[in-house]
Amino acid sequence: MQAEGAETGVMAKIAAWRRWLPGFIFQTARYGAVGVFNATLYTCLVAAFVNWAGWDPDWASLTGFCIALPIGYLGHWGITFQGKHRFFDGWQRFAVMSVISFVVVVWGMHLVTHSFQLSYWFGIAVAWVLSPAINYIVLQLWVFTHRTVR
Repeated sequence: MQAEGAETGVMAKIAAWRRWLPGFIFQTARYGAVGVFNATLYTCLVAAFVNWAGWDPDWASLTGFCIALPIGYLGHWGITFQGKHRFFDGWQRFAVMSVISFVVVVWGMHLVTHSFQLSYWFGIAVAWVLSPAINYIVLQLWVFTHRTVR
């Protein structure tokens, strides 16, 4: 009888997991779409500032990041998390998360271009890899985990 109860508990966990998994997969896909859009915007801005305006890659990275930041918040609030939270409830947490991401992106650009003497394109690649990984974890676990819209 105890084995039956354990088996039922396992089946309930499997059923719960099967209900949770599709939503998680779709949310991750939405996160990726918003992230690719935002990273592409950042890339285009950095390239334009470096190639057309003649800026230092550090300043180009900083400015591109600051322009892409509010667009990223709107995209993640409205698309990734589908507006399930009040719009202004998460912005402070998003700002803290963005400071972390900002340090990684701009420091990464500086390290790549000034310390390693590589092209700013490698700095952009660092941003494309590290920033989304850090951001997804922080968004999922901290920024958009609180109150839902009623």
